[in-house]
Amino acid sequence: MKNYPVMYSNTYTTPSDTKGFLSSRLPSLFFYPSMAKIAFCANREAKLGKSSDQAWVKASLYIIKALEKVGVSLSFENLSAFTELNTPCVFIGNHMSTLETFALPAIIQPHKPVTFVVKSSLLKYPFFGDLMASRNPIAVDRTNPREDLKKSTYRRV
Repeated sequence: MKNYPVMYSNTYTTPSDTKGFLSSRLPSLFFYPSMAKIAFCANREAKLGKSSDQAWVKASLYIIKALEKVGVSLSFENLSAFTELNTPCVFIGNHMSTLETFALPAIIQPHKPVTFVVKSSLLKYPFFGDLMASRNPIAVDRTNPREDLKKSTYRRV
């Protein structure tokens, strides 16, 4: 992972030589099987109780690597805005897809503890429920907003 200094520098831009010739022309054919394999392996580790912060960062970096291989260009700037904070902070994604869930741990976890606010039903999903549960998320039901607020207010990562 030495070619992916996302977690160690203030900026990161996808190197120009990461895109694969065939994979960039057939991205779905290459990315989704890679993503599924990474998620399956990480979920299996979590199910066996072997999940760790380092393993989560590693899986997240593999997702970033798979994205770049199919032609996705990533750019992260001013990472010191949160890495140098001495307080907790909140990241809010626009949630256009699940990709931020897969990619953000590689950027944030080496500097700050990370968890997610998730629908509690996601913890029961067969493909990544154990992995998500191993990250100690704030699980909300969305049926009783007051109870959900209490869960997030009194909880520390």
